[in-house]
Amino acid sequence: MRDLEHLCDACMEWAKYPIKDNKTYKTSRDHTPFKLPEQEAISKISHLRVPVLTHRTPLDLTLAYDNCIWIDRYESTFTTAGGINLPKINNCVGSDGLKYKQLVMFIYFLPTMY
Repeated sequence: MRDLEHLCDACMEWAKYPIKDNKTYKTSRDHTPFKLPEQEAISKISHLRVPVLTHRTPLDLTLAYDNCIWIDRYESTFTTAGGINLPKINNCVGSDGLKYKQLVMFIYFLPTMY
């Protein structure tokens, strides 16, 4: 549970990291990846006992889930999806050594009155 909380906190922090008005993160025509800021918690993640969210985890009837692909780390670069909110796209490296693309974005909803 601690690993999952650590991942959620790191992803929320990274999703809120402002890049929209920062010229450092202006998308180039060749879509060159940007360097992930070293101070972000997501850049320090390593060997979490959390399944890679963008990989299909088969159902385990024993509930042991010993054969999952776990999060090993996140690469030190990212790209953006473009658009108004500039969601960030990171590559997660799984315990199998493969890369899994993940979208990280923060959506803020204002309360509405009925």
